[in-house]
Amino acid sequence: MENKSCLSGILNVKGFTLIELLVVVLIIGILAAVALPKYQVAVTKARIARLLPLLKTLQDAQRVYYLSNGHYSLTFGELDVDIPTPNSITAAGSGSWTSGERAYYDDYLLEVLTSNMVNMQTKSIDIRFALDDSALPDCASKRAAAVYTSDTHAQAVVRALGGTEYLRGDHIYYCLP
Repeated sequence: MENKSCLSGILNVKGFTLIELLVVVLIIGILAAVALPKYQVAVTKARIARLLPLLKTLQDAQRVYYLSNGHYSLTFGELDVDIPTPNSITAAGSGSWTSGERAYYDDYLLEVLTSNMVNMQTKSIDIRFALDDSALPDCASKRAAAVYTSDTHAQAVVRALGGTEYLRGDHIYYCLP
């Protein structure tokens, strides 16, 4: 008899209904939809933030080079700075600015610009550190991030870095602290 009562107790275990399971899945989906964009911004911000000290080091090295030679360097080798080993380095090129060497990495590139700046580009964010007052007149800190598209993710990342927005022409720029 005792075995039958134990067995009947086990068989009478109640489970979740299909509606209850669907509600739980729906709640998890809503939470994930809200959290995922925030997570992506945090990851991108962390990747860029780890590169900002390198960009600052390049900026300082360019200033030292200028004081010694009277002009800015076009190559990383002349700057007495160790940069992470790039996938490739290309020589000086031309464009809207004449540029020095470009060091290419998996998800960004570093660039020495002859227009008084050092530059770092990711897929949708271009961060520039000016070497003198003429390069970024709108930013007292002499550091700016350019977002060339209406990429809201990139804009959220730059704002999370502490950037304050200003417009120049048809581009949105952010002065970084």
